[in-house]
Amino acid sequence: MKKTAMLLLLLLAGSAHAGWKETPAQELLQRQAGGEQVLVVDVRSSEEFAAGHVPGAINLPHDILTGSEPMLKDWKQKPVVVYCKSGRRSAIAAEFLEKQGFTQLEHLTGDMQDWQQQGRPVAR
Repeated sequence: MKKTAMLLLLLLAGSAHAGWKETPAQELLQRQAGGEQVLVVDVRSSEEFAAGHVPGAINLPHDILTGSEPMLKDWKQKPVVVYCKSGRRSAIAAEFLEKQGFTQLEHLTGDMQDWQQQGRPVAR
């Protein structure tokens, strides 16, 4: 049943991002530097996260988001930026969070691949 639900989410998510805002890396860095409260969520595996992630990001793998809503409840009405390696998992995560009532969802443009190709800072 769980595999069927994940497959359905994958099919629905596709590669496009629904109504959430695309946030370029430079904009995210400026907002962080300016002290804006933005929750950055890396939805890759814990191994990928440990190998390098956007500074200040938390790791919530997309396949275990269910059940993490209480931990994120204070962010339902605040900016939440999601990313993964290339976009597929972040689309799944954003779709899920949107259905849970998160209203200020954003997607990091280009995900981690672009972040690293542009030479942006990486935390470990």
